[in-house]
Amino acid sequence: MSRYFTFETKNGNEYIYNDLDGTISPLEISKSKKIEYDCIEEFEKNYNRVMNKGYIANWVNEYYNGNGFKQLNLIITEECNLRCKYCSFSGEYDNMRIHSSNKMSFITARKAVDLYLKHFIKIKRRNLFLKPSVTFFGGEPLLEFELIKNIVEYMKKIYPTEILFSFTTNGTILNKEIINFLIENKFHVVFSLNGDKNEHDRLRVRKNGNGTFDKIYDNFKKIADIDLQYFNENCNVLACYDTGTDMFGLKDFFSNEKKYIPKLSRINKINGSYTNWYSRYSEDQRKQYINSCEVLKNEYFKFLNTSNINEETEFNKYFFEIPLRMLFFRPQNNKQNNPILPFSASCIPGDKISVSTAGKIYCCERVNYTFDIGDVDNGINLENISYMLIKYWDSILKKCFNCPMTRFCTFCYAIFNTKEGFDRDPNNICENKFKKVKEEITDLWGMFEDGLGEKQFVR
Repeated sequence: MSRYFTFETKNGNEYIYNDLDGTISPLEISKSKKIEYDCIEEFEKNYNRVMNKGYIANWVNEYYNGNGFKQLNLIITEECNLRCKYCSFSGEYDNMRIHSSNKMSFITARKAVDLYLKHFIKIKRRNLFLKPSVTFFGGEPLLEFELIKNIVEYMKKIYPTEILFSFTTNGTILNKEIINFLIENKFHVVFSLNGDKNEHDRLRVRKNGNGTFDKIYDNFKKIADIDLQYFNENCNVLACYDTGTDMFGLKDFFSNEKKYIPKLSRINKINGSYTNWYSRYSEDQRKQYINSCEVLKNEYFKFLNTSNINEETEFNKYFFEIPLRMLFFRPQNNKQNNPILPFSASCIPGDKISVSTAGKIYCCERVNYTFDIGDVDNGINLENISYMLIKYWDSILKKCFNCPMTRFCTFCYAIFNTKEGFDRDPNNICENKFKKVKEEITDLWGMFEDGLGEKQFVR
């Protein structure tokens, strides 16, 4: 079966991408070479190994004893003071839980911390510069501020050197006490902010439907007034958008420097899997959105060819540059030989651990509660990991051996996780990803032909 694809730039030049080694060559040079791969033989070899539960357990155990437990995620509450319309826990997503009153006890948190640090100390022996990293999740984590304080105090007592603390927040529950605590403990804070007042308040609302932009902005000012250096260095913004977003307005908001808006760190498109979220938009709205993105993309390409890279805006960096950099710096000239997860962007379970309010351990804060990989009382359960990976192989990975762009895959457990196992939703999600990757590579190589230098990416 073939593991490549061809593409043609706007200048009429043809290229071939070879997924076996990640290289891109002029098609004329490659015509004499037959790029074929016995996917069936490779699939059977890997599949038979993975179906052996003992093989998986031994491989994962060896891996996480030397590499795992790099980060501890504590889901300390399932409640939130807001009801953002697109929230993973809003009821919009068939595969996710909904908001509840469940919260983590300090006893559960302490057990999670003890388990994490026990294994972290082992892996630190192989990387002396590694630091413990703890992230608090919700719901809204600041609803459990007292628990956060107690966990931080406990960790600093039993691990006296530097610990990295962070959380993502809606930014509405802040006061002087909380701000001073965050500054004192050097928390890295990610605030959810979707743009200007109109855009943000369109989807990020309170339980009564009122918007939240004004409150968040006031709290930004409070932080900056107390410690501007902390505000500039430790506070970031995560923005989400969808078909209904004014993309020009989003660009303008994050492109113009604002004293009391933290720097942008990510721009995410609202998830379209296991939901009918995007059905609310008309065909005209979809066309307008696509056209807006195309105009912005053409403006960005013009910027790359004519402007100083130091003038790049945060919007351009996170909306355009980072995806293109991933294509440019794709893995090359190496064989993807991880026998457990040869394809997809999924991590090895146990690489980091996420603990639910009830003390169950999961591989990530973004997955649902279908597959736990242990609990705080008994630690990692290798049989659970084996079961989860076998399900993942049977449902997802066994179809990936035909994929011509595995080195560009960004999908993981969280994308495919259902309440029963794993599945693709929509069914053509991988085809859509392939189409997008091919379009982006075509655009990028067309720019290289027009004189775009590598310095735009290597810096």
